[in-house]
Amino acid sequence: MGVHKRHITNNQIIDIYTEQGIEGVKNWYTSGVDILITEQGLSSTISDLLLTTENNSPQLWDKITQLIKTQT
Repeated sequence: MGVHKRHITNNQIIDIYTEQGIEGVKNWYTSGVDILITEQGLSSTISDLLLTTENNSPQLWDKITQLIKTQT
């Protein structure tokens, strides 16, 4: 059984959000991954929020959306 690592960069998050919206970002962080390796900045901030907040909270994803929008 293997471990699935995902490297996430700030630019990836912006590109995914632009192409797929917040659902794409949500899936990138939460689907089929065991270990997240994030770049400092936006991607690590999102990871920190996910670790300290309930993932299904609409307020969390609204906050993440606003964070991404400030980077674009």
